[in-house]
Amino acid sequence: MNPVMDPLKTGAISMPGAHQLTLTGIRWAGQPTDKEFAAADRLAQTIDRIYAWVDGDLSAEYVRREQYKRPGMTVQTLLHEYALARTKQVDAVKHRYGVSNFFKHEHRSSISWSHHFVLWGAGLDLRQALAWIKKCEQHNWRVEELRAQLKRELRPATLPEPEIHGLFPVELQEAVDWVSGRLDEVDTMPIAAVQAILRDAHPLVEFVDRLRARAATPTKESIQSAA
Repeated sequence: MNPVMDPLKTGAISMPGAHQLTLTGIRWAGQPTDKEFAAADRLAQTIDRIYAWVDGDLSAEYVRREQYKRPGMTVQTLLHEYALARTKQVDAVKHRYGVSNFFKHEHRSSISWSHHFVLWGAGLDLRQALAWIKKCEQHNWRVEELRAQLKRELRPATLPEPEIHGLFPVELQEAVDWVSGRLDEVDTMPIAAVQAILRDAHPLVEFVDRLRARAATPTKESIQSAA
């Protein structure tokens, strides 16, 4: 980077009209023209728009690098390290990490980071989230409108009856694999996403109870008849 453009070295970034963006705000070189003011406003909006993404991408890369250097370190521990070293709020870092880790760069849209945060927090899979992104783009939904649409259209997910293999251990392993996948990195999720997972897992509890009941009988009756 050109040292003139590095605020960590010079304390300022040059702007049109000899104005400067510094670590403590804008240093105006006299009264800005309408054009210069508009340019400064666009720059501020751009910085605000990308900040959460940049912070999330940096935290995700920090986790990746540190897990390579220090195998066995958990995501939660590393995010705490990242937040404390930069005097950031841990919850905010976890949220930004979660969104950036879920939406890879090629999956992100021009809609705001806050839209992506709402979709991530809804507990959707990536395919569902991308479909909702398209809806946001088509209808130009604000964040509040997106939340309302999600609340209106989404229903608590249920676990479908798995295919019967005739072997109780196989069926139980399928159930364990399902819930393990849903709980991956749950410590980085917002409370709404965790609550959605718990709602999804409720049918699993009933399912396991039915498996136990069937395992206690000598017959190979179906899950439905054992319920």
